[in-house]
Amino acid sequence: FLGSLVETFVIMKVQILQFVLVVVISNTAFGYVGYILFGDSLHAFHTFDMAYFTCFGMLLGDGVRYGEMAAVNAVGAPIFYVPFVIFYAFIVLQLVVAIVVEAYQVQQAHRTRRVGLGHQIAYGMMRWLPSLRRYAEDQQRYKNSATTYQVRDWLHEWYKKELESNPEAKDEYDKEELREKLRDKNVKD
Repeated sequence: FLGSLVETFVIMKVQILQFVLVVVISNTAFGYVGYILFGDSLHAFHTFDMAYFTCFGMLLGDGVRYGEMAAVNAVGAPIFYVPFVIFYAFIVLQLVVAIVVEAYQVQQAHRTRRVGLGHQIAYGMMRWLPSLRRYAEDQQRYKNSATTYQVRDWLHEWYKKELESNPEAKDEYDKEELREKLRDKNVKD
């Protein structure tokens, strides 16, 4: 789980930096508006620095409340507070969720595709070899534990001879035909 979490954060690093830039710029704008509207009345907005960090505190749920702003400036309080809440509560929060969800989906998609080609080939061969062994009788086994490559070569040689003798040879064979073709390569236990 921790590996998935770290990979998700690595994937979303560019988007999260862009998001932080948007938050800093918008918080700067709200800080200036708060400084202009409430700078002479509220101590929290007395300087731009204090206004910026007051807006940041309001973003985190601390800082100046609407009632305090409305008591000082009844017209400016809704002009400042309503867009601030709408922007941060509805837009910025949704952006954070979208960035995290998208990065997690990308991480999960990469995780399912990270099986190497060598592993896929080896797994396919391991599944293929037992199906060929079913064509041999139970008391017979391949000489010296034949590998999948040897069985493939035997069938390839046989098919090449089949095509030379009969150009109209069919492409598919049933179990009994393959069993007969592999019989001379098998020995009893």
